[in-house]
Amino acid sequence: MDKEYGFLGLLNKAGKLAFGEAIYSSRPRLLLIARSASSNSKKRLQDFAAFRKIPVLEEEGEEMGQALGRDFLSGLAILDEKAAKAYLQKKGKENL
Repeated sequence: MDKEYGFLGLLNKAGKLAFGEAIYSSRPRLLLIARSASSNSKKRLQDFAAFRKIPVLEEEGEEMGQALGRDFLSGLAILDEKAAKAYLQKKGKENL
C-alpha cells in the first residue's frame, strides 16, 4: 500500500474524512472517486463535485477501503484544506 493510503488512515482517525452518504452532507476540499465504482456512483459523485467546485482524483477503491479497514470505497472526501493539499503533494499533484 502506498504512503498516501496510509495517510488516509491517519486522516480518518483525526476525523477529517467522510465516506458513504456522509460525503453529501459535508464540505469536502478534495473528492477521491474509485476507478471501478459503478457508473451511477461515479456520476452522482462527479455531479456533486462539479456543483460544489471540488477537485476530484480517481483512485483504487480497494486500496482506499483497505486504508480505512473496509473492503471497497466508491468515494471518499477529505474535509480539511491542509490535509487535501498534503494528499495532493504526496500524489505529486500540486494543483488540480
